[in-house]
Amino acid sequence: MDELVSLLISPLRNYRAWLLAVLLTGGIGVAQAQSQNPVVVENTKSGTDSWMISNSANDTEQQIKGYASATSVNKGQNIDFFISVNLAQTYDIDVYRMGWYGGARGRLMKSVSSLNGTTQSPPVYEDATGIVSYQWTSSYTLAVPGSWTSGIYLAKLTNSQGFENYISFVVRDDARTADLLYQQPVTTYQAYNPFPRIQGLTQQRLVLGDEPASEVDQANRLGNARPADTDAQTATPAATLSTAELADIGKSLYEYNSSPVTTASGTTRALKVSFDRPYEGWGDGQFFSWEYYLVGWLEGNGYDVAYATNLDLHQQGAGVLQGAKAMISAGHDEYWSKAMYDAADQMRDSGKDIAFFGSNAVYWQIRFAPNASGAANRVIICYKSPSLDPETSPSLKSTRWRDVGRAEQSLVGVQYITDNEWAFNTDYVVTNSDHWVYADTGFNDGDTVSGITGYEVDTLFADTDTPLSENQTLLGASPFTGRDGTNTSSNSSIYQAPSGAWVFATGTMSWPWALQHEEFIDARIQTTTKNILDRFINGEPATPKLVVSDFDEGSSGFNYQDDTFRNTRNHAHANGYHAPGRGFSGGAIAVRLGGGEDVAAIDMSGGWYSSFDLATSSEVTLSFRYVLSQSPDYESDEYSEVLLDVDGQLYGTAPDDYIARVAGDGDGGGWPSTNWQVFTVDLGTLAPGAHQFTIGAFGNQRSDVNENTELLVDDVSISVVSD
Repeated sequence: MDELVSLLISPLRNYRAWLLAVLLTGGIGVAQAQSQNPVVVENTKSGTDSWMISNSANDTEQQIKGYASATSVNKGQNIDFFISVNLAQTYDIDVYRMGWYGGARGRLMKSVSSLNGTTQSPPVYEDATGIVSYQWTSSYTLAVPGSWTSGIYLAKLTNSQGFENYISFVVRDDARTADLLYQQPVTTYQAYNPFPRIQGLTQQRLVLGDEPASEVDQANRLGNARPADTDAQTATPAATLSTAELADIGKSLYEYNSSPVTTASGTTRALKVSFDRPYEGWGDGQFFSWEYYLVGWLEGNGYDVAYATNLDLHQQGAGVLQGAKAMISAGHDEYWSKAMYDAADQMRDSGKDIAFFGSNAVYWQIRFAPNASGAANRVIICYKSPSLDPETSPSLKSTRWRDVGRAEQSLVGVQYITDNEWAFNTDYVVTNSDHWVYADTGFNDGDTVSGITGYEVDTLFADTDTPLSENQTLLGASPFTGRDGTNTSSNSSIYQAPSGAWVFATGTMSWPWALQHEEFIDARIQTTTKNILDRFINGEPATPKLVVSDFDEGSSGFNYQDDTFRNTRNHAHANGYHAPGRGFSGGAIAVRLGGGEDVAAIDMSGGWYSSFDLATSSEVTLSFRYVLSQSPDYESDEYSEVLLDVDGQLYGTAPDDYIARVAGDGDGGGWPSTNWQVFTVDLGTLAPGAHQFTIGAFGNQRSDVNENTELLVDDVSISVVSD
């Protein structure tokens, strides 16, 4: 929390190699899409990676820098860009929407070429508060078409010398209701922004595709730790700017990256910061540190998501949801106004779900003020000390929320405790693995996910107000050591409010890396995140599973029958039988064919059957796992199959309707085997009443005494959603 950290994105060649692998393996798609929502449609359009910066302007020479008149704009409206170049020259603007786009991650929306650029006026600095602001004239007005899809947009500025930088903004769609509302934490972007700082004093972000300098620790190359100062990062100030104009006046709300001059805080940090200035480095704020991975994963998986900033939450309150089912607080969402906190409480208490996919959220209370021209909410006020803050209302003092009686834990579920450099990230450790959040992940208590705990972490404070809930669950307890030596346990959490709303918090900043960062992708965290968002969107299942059987306690609920599939393909005779106790583990039930007393039987079959009742017309899904094996003595024309019958209908691979088949080769080698597989079938809508299903096996030829087929079946489940 005490230090702004910069992302070192992997070298470009590694990114492209990973991207190619994802595309070839189909690693990310729109399988979760509920319908052809605008995000799905948008991401079918041609993408490009030309949004990447390869020659970033620096914060000393400021070859090209810019900022926007607002943090977000509704589609169909205008937003102004304020741009300065050094030296005076022409420049281009290319506007990209960030998403998935088949792995390209961006789409070019508009290009404007050969605009005449000038070196605009130096900033205005206020000694007492340390606020730095610019009063540049508008350089370009972007009329946002009504056809643009809500999203996070980057206007890439490129001067005629080839130097590049971003202006970041969000396009809203105030007329559309999406499933999810994504909140970009721009107040935190600005709180950590020290622009303008002299190069060599400022810790500069390395450029996408560059190799980090040798002085940068290898562990920091892919994370969000600051690179060390190097000669390569130090530039000579441009001759066109005077010494006064290059004065080191840049300040953030932190001492570590603020200029040396002391403010009324008694330290070097500012008490106010302005949106009327560019962001440092690439100009993206903190987007590429964590949100880049979350946005790509959400859009790559087809979620219906609309975008806003937390400044929109301040201005519109709970109405910013526009009917969405849930809100996502993304990335580093640390700085909240009272209006923001009140709106989030109102969302939760009205039944709207919230996910905090970061840590250190809702930590500092802030207020807003207009800029010198009277534009509202362009200045963030945060004294970080009740005694310094001239505000007379104790509840509005700009200090930690927990110090004004509204500990963030009462909303988030956990709260900030410590931080450390990315090089000290630790593993995420799973607890309460039987919770629905972890369904189908394979997680067990104590399992770990590499390197995603940090750089800031939250924990559950026992002596602080907890959320009003009867079922808060800690989903992770991950050991972590802060830079101050604090040893703690980072907790992820989920709870359900009395309204029925769920609130989830990762308790760690780096959770999104496990969704899509090439070094940290973890399918189990992806499934966990999907479980959470799908519950937010679809609600709890309408009914529980009707049938669940793992056979660890025997064959309860099932009966075995020889000749079950005798009529399959007009079989003349069938003679399968149950062979218990075959020495396998895991509780499976065997259907053994051949190798018994009737070794001359032809067309053998047998299976286990059970039934279930439906009170109403229902959507039914059946699944089970199996392994089918055949001895090496079978000849090549002899095969065995796994079969499923529901109400007299076979389900499987057309036209033969088998689920799996193994065939002999007669070479005396190892057993042909499917190994353990899972079969899932959507049975569609079934009518009310009783329904019977049978799982079994079939062998197409007579067997000899040394020809054995064995089917093991386990974990049979039927899930039902009633109309």
